[in-house]
Amino acid sequence: MARQRQNIQQIQEIAQNTFGYESLKPEQQEVIEAILAGHDTLAIMPTGSTN
Repeated sequence: MARQRQNIQQIQEIAQNTFGYESLKPEQQEVIEAILAGHDTLAIMPTGSTN
């Protein structure tokens, strides 16, 4: 569990430092976690939307 929290924190930091995002949406976080866990992942997400 502590490792998962560390991964989430690292993902958030990368999103902030690389892309300037304050935070990821829960669905974005879920997709990234699945990829990092080695699961085959297909994510279809809308583009051009605002927060």
